[in-house]
Amino acid sequence: MNIKRLKSFTIFINLVKQISILLIIVFITIPFAQADNLTVRVGVYENAPKIFTSKSGKPAGIFIDIIEHIAKVEDWKLRYVSGSWAEGLERLGANLGTPYCFLF
Repeated sequence: MNIKRLKSFTIFINLVKQISILLIIVFITIPFAQADNLTVRVGVYENAPKIFTSKSGKPAGIFIDIIEHIAKVEDWKLRYVSGSWAEGLERLGANLGTPYCFLF
């Protein structure tokens, strides 16, 4: 009798854990899912061919192509922020009010 109760309790605890994880994921992603025209700042540094500034002064590279495709699909606006690798990492850790993406 005690073994059945223990198994039932274990199943219940596992279910509560799974529901809790699901709720955490949902509550973290809801603000981004509901954001209309979300603006994402993208750190740009010099590391060709991944990411660099073209001769015309515009961000370019493989990572830029990828983030621009994602932005188009997700209806984001991108704002590029030029700087060094160290500045990008510093901005990533700072809370500046706008989502910031630093492409490694």
